Amino acid sequence: MAQLRAASTALSSAPPPALDVHRLRWGGAGRPLDLRLLPGEAVAVVAAQDEPESAERARGLLRVLAGAEPALGGLFAVAGRELSGDRAEARWLTGLAGPPPYGTAAWAGDTTLGAALVSHGQLMRLSRGQARDRAAELAFDLELVPLLELGWDELTPGELLRARIALAMLHRPAVLLLDDPAAGLSPQEGEELRALLRMLRDPAGADGGVAVLLTTPDLSSVALLADRAVPLP
Repeated sequence: MAQLRAASTALSSAPPPALDVHRLRWGGAGRPLDLRLLPGEAVAVVAAQDEPESAERARGLLRVLAGAEPALGGLFAVAGRELSGDRAEARWLTGLAGPPPYGTAAWAGDTTLGAALVSHGQLMRLSRGQARDRAAELAFDLELVPLLELGWDELTPGELLRARIALAMLHRPAVLLLDDPAAGLSPQEGEELRALLRMLRDPAGADGGVAVLLTTPDLSSVALLADRAVPLP
């Protein structure tokens, strides 16, 4: 009996899934999605290769989870909070890193990376001081310090991806959302991305083990970056 009580207590004190998706429907043809993502876990949703509609449907899933678009049905929760009807709150509990229009378009042109990080942190409910401290922390962890005075158009593909991840992580989301993150990277940059995501996912790290959901049509990206894969329905 004591063992049963101890097991029950352990289960009740376990943290909720980072992401819990049930019968989620969104734009485009396809079946509903069921998915559970644990803290610190990396899962790839695999789109069909050489099918632009499948790739766009995968991007649509990320936009729904990030609160950028409404779901058409079903439920999803982030860190135990049901968000299907609360797009504003979804923006604070997830971090979407990807090509425009996911946020980096607003920092194009003459804006430096350092200024963009601080400004975006303030948009994500941080005070200016908090935004500067968090930007400095991420710049160090993601090896962006030498790039802070550069503009967006001066960054290589690998540097640009790290900058987008830094933007997405400013407010310490429970789930980091990535759209085909290894596309266009060299083998060395791919390995650097793998190491970076492992660091962010580490429960003993500064971000407490963020979960990662990525979409890709590339099975080599799955093997490089994810713990497991699920097909895009």
